[in-house]
Amino acid sequence: MSVIEITKVIVDHCHGEIQGVIELTYDERKKARLKTKTTDGIDLGLFLPRGNVLPDGCIVATKNDQYYKIKAKKELIMQATTDDWVTFSTVCYHLGNRHLTLEIQPLTIIFQPDHVLADLCKHYNFKIIETQLPFNPLNGAYGEFGGHSHNDGLDHSAERTLANKVTDEHKH
Repeated sequence: MSVIEITKVIVDHCHGEIQGVIELTYDERKKARLKTKTTDGIDLGLFLPRGNVLPDGCIVATKNDQYYKIKAKKELIMQATTDDWVTFSTVCYHLGNRHLTLEIQPLTIIFQPDHVLADLCKHYNFKIIETQLPFNPLNGAYGEFGGHSHNDGLDHSAERTLANKVTDEHKH
């Protein structure tokens, strides 16, 4: 049986039927080359451009436009919560200065298991739990998966993020 080759990323939608769902952890969604399966057991190989993370819910496609949806798979994560916005902001500041991969929710910081980060959060009286959830960290102020294009004659380009606009204005 041959492996279906996924070669294109279409971030927000497609113009065809979704053939299946591919559940991947965050670390798997960072890989440009990966042998995997759909949730229905179909063998797939990712052959994608390097340097991007596949966002939860994005669409990937084969050369002949067979579409598959990416779903963030549940994985072991640490969830740090507080009920104080100043404390939350302080810890986000400290963790952000370390350029860490984090998912930020109201009064909650989610990260891959790391006892050093857990200890820092405990130092600020955060409640820490380990649980299984999909991990969808922020891409950062300057790193967002771009729009997409395909040959249907329609413009599907996404608006630039505020961070990219500010960066562009700084160049001039």
